[in-house]
Amino acid sequence: MANKPWHQGAYRSQAAQVRAAANANPHTTCWRCGQPAKPGDPWTAGHLNDSQTNGPLAPEHRSCNTKAGGKLGAQRKAAQRLTTTRQW
Repeated sequence: MANKPWHQGAYRSQAAQVRAAANANPHTTCWRCGQPAKPGDPWTAGHLNDSQTNGPLAPEHRSCNTKAGGKLGAQRKAAQRLTTTRQW
């Protein structure tokens, strides 16, 4: 499976650097929830602005990243739903 366009180019090296720095520093906290490392919830590189795919990255828990992505996807899906002007 090919990488998504926003997972190509500089993203891969930047994300690897963010993850490596987070793993190397035991005092790293998740930028979303502010909590330290959690067993079984590895660090990932998250976008500071979720709709800006080429923006800055910061360490966050995988679970926080997944939750944010799901929330953003649901918001986008809701915005695309058709609405009716007629009350039934």
